[in-house]
Amino acid sequence: MLTYDEAVKDILSFEFIKEGEAIDVQDSVGRILNVDIRATLDIPPARTSNLDGFAFVKASGDQLKLAGRIVAGQATQMSYDPGQAVAIMTGAVVPAEFDTVVAIEDCEQINASLWQIKKMPELGHAIRPRGGDSHIGQVILPAGTRILPQHLAIISAQGLNSIEVRQKARVVFVSTGAELVEPGHPLPEGKVYNSSLMMLKALASGCDADILYVDHIAVDDAEQFKSVIAAQLALKPDLIVTTGAVSMGTEDYVPAVFTSLGIDKVFHKVAIKPGKPIWFGKKDQSFVFGLPGNPVSTLLGWLLFIRPLLGLPAKKLWLPLSEDIQSSMVLSRFLKAKLSGKTVTPLCSQDSYQVSSLLDTDCFIRLPAHSTANAGDLVEVFLL
Repeated sequence: MLTYDEAVKDILSFEFIKEGEAIDVQDSVGRILNVDIRATLDIPPARTSNLDGFAFVKASGDQLKLAGRIVAGQATQMSYDPGQAVAIMTGAVVPAEFDTVVAIEDCEQINASLWQIKKMPELGHAIRPRGGDSHIGQVILPAGTRILPQHLAIISAQGLNSIEVRQKARVVFVSTGAELVEPGHPLPEGKVYNSSLMMLKALASGCDADILYVDHIAVDDAEQFKSVIAAQLALKPDLIVTTGAVSMGTEDYVPAVFTSLGIDKVFHKVAIKPGKPIWFGKKDQSFVFGLPGNPVSTLLGWLLFIRPLLGLPAKKLWLPLSEDIQSSMVLSRFLKAKLSGKTVTPLCSQDSYQVSSLLDTDCFIRLPAHSTANAGDLVEVFLL
């Protein structure tokens, strides 16, 4: 049985290739860059003032003989003598003759054109260098970046109104289980509502994916399941994700059906809890995942394995534990947890069927097999 790290390595040995498409920058939030974005100009494009004050030559002394006023956005075409100064606004271009800017509050006015410096600044004070933020040719956002709202400011500052993003992944979801009922319908005795499927749809929408098809096989019928998966494979989606019937029980027909359809198995089972029975394979350009059916295992399967395939690596960090934890299992455990200031706290409810504990879950702690971690120890944390 593969370890978590071995399984991720196997997944990432495949290239998830999508062609690019040009879209408006204003529509790009949530999309994934297909190529590097390089700076097309220096930011700022010239030396500019960092505050409201006066630009002058420091060596000329502490009296400022004003020869003009420059505001942001104004071109500087005049030339100045070393003994002169100009009033300058934040963001305005500093003329080449001047080497320092002094804040207006550090000066005292003597008359309409003469000011006295009360507090002399350092040479070069308050002058933003040309290209101090970014320079021409610099990669400002690398390919593979998922565009966030703050990225739009960076892109727009370069004068770009369209960018090349990766085409959205085309995803199919099929859940299984005669015990499941779709939300909104009456719940017969012995049944439960299908909670994993709706969660998967939301997870996909947050990962730059288009959902092509969603279905639930409401009877434990391998032939019906095979017919649905075969039809979807014929449409050549990028990703097929199924839930349930993937373990070793008498009704767990999914692995056998995948094999019968010519899907090449990469692995079945990973030494983790929850989520051990996960199945992964590929046919032509379609990747196929069989996830366990309970919601926590489904969530972990998406977080740990499917997101990385889509070019969105798991978000990890190391944090100190707030309390002792231990595991006698031969599997690595992924414990539901909550960030608590600068520490992380495992939740009491760890059974994978306990959906309500997801309300307090904002991360998972990875605890290696047969291990103990004490309060204060650093542990690996996977953020949702």
